[in-house]
Amino acid sequence: MCDYTEVEFRCGHRRFVVREWCEKWKRTHRCRFAYYRDVVGITFILERRCGDCNRGTKRFVSMSHVGKS
Repeated sequence: MCDYTEVEFRCGHRRFVVREWCEKWKRTHRCRFAYYRDVVGITFILERRCGDCNRGTKRFVSMSHVGKS
């Protein structure tokens, strides 16, 4: 599995950025486990909103901020 870093923004949205590609991905550019994420780190960027919120467009609704005060 590829290693990912979870990035959480001020708006509450999260993105997953590849930290290191797995060997299968390096060889084939395909990985049947691409939908599984091995999150090896978390980064908070609380001074910025995500790109979708900055542009005023949202591709999906994140429920990660629900219940937070």
